[in-house]
Amino acid sequence: MRAIMRDSTGKLNIRLKFLGCSFAEPTNFVDSKTNRARLSTILNAIQHGVRQGEFDYVSYFPHSRNLTKIISLKSKFIALDERRLPTVQQFYQYQFEQHRYYVNPKRAARIMACFGDVPVDRVSGRHLCKLAYELRDLREISLEERIRTLRLALNILDQSAVAFMLDKPLHLTPSDDNQALLGYLDVLVICDCVPSKYRDFFLLQYITGLPASILLSLKWEQYRPDEAFFELSGRFVHVDKYARELLFKLKQRSGNNQYVFCNSLGQKLEGRLNWLRNECWRTACSSAGMGQLGSRALRDASVIYLYAGGMSVEQICQQTGILFKPTVQRILSQYLLQCLS
Repeated sequence: MRAIMRDSTGKLNIRLKFLGCSFAEPTNFVDSKTNRARLSTILNAIQHGVRQGEFDYVSYFPHSRNLTKIISLKSKFIALDERRLPTVQQFYQYQFEQHRYYVNPKRAARIMACFGDVPVDRVSGRHLCKLAYELRDLREISLEERIRTLRLALNILDQSAVAFMLDKPLHLTPSDDNQALLGYLDVLVICDCVPSKYRDFFLLQYITGLPASILLSLKWEQYRPDEAFFELSGRFVHVDKYARELLFKLKQRSGNNQYVFCNSLGQKLEGRLNWLRNECWRTACSSAGMGQLGSRALRDASVIYLYAGGMSVEQICQQTGILFKPTVQRILSQYLLQCLS
């Protein structure tokens, strides 16, 4: 393989082998003896660095189209939990395709100030929620500008997900539903209006995202406290810190009973599902001054809680066991757009 070649435009290209693969990098040098000698010196330095294990592809070719492949190749040699993926700032600067063209620098600056130093595989819903809150507080910019900034952040994360095989971020989709979504404090106020023996039921439903029908059938033998999850029909339901504290209180009350939620005789709460989802919940919402909200309002609030806690769209679908990606996308889009308003 010839290391220095001329392309169809008369410019010189460098060809090299790195990590077992061949790469070609264009240069702005026209074909001449002087330029060939100059590139030969650069190529010798690169080859020396490769042999010594000190070659840094980014420092020589910071805007290369091969950077995504280089970083992916490196990550294959490192354990998944030790992969040193680029930060959002580094990915945007060196690998984000639209960065080659015009991107409003103020939009990018707002994103980088919020989570630019976070590795691309560590960015979660809490970071996007934080960005939405910060954009909402910038009253000097329009709502349309806030939405465009958020879309740019999601576009950057989308490309990084493709490059490093990460979970895809959500896509903002317009919603015709103008009903305000419940927040954490709203749910607490409503639960305070629920009969005391059912308060923890609705709280656990909110924190875990599990449907009411599954909660009524939940058994203690399905709970793995050491690993913080429930095992339900072959799938695992994550239990966060607040859910663990709530389950500890429930366990103290239930003693040796089989079911997490049971009657005074330790029996499953048969025939209470429709009453809990409809009459009990709606009455509590009305008493709390929230209007006649259906059980869907609690489900939507739970999706937001899980997302803000760091779960991806795919993980939320797996956690709830009943929601599909378009539904989760719609709920989160509506929430983030409401945050920007």
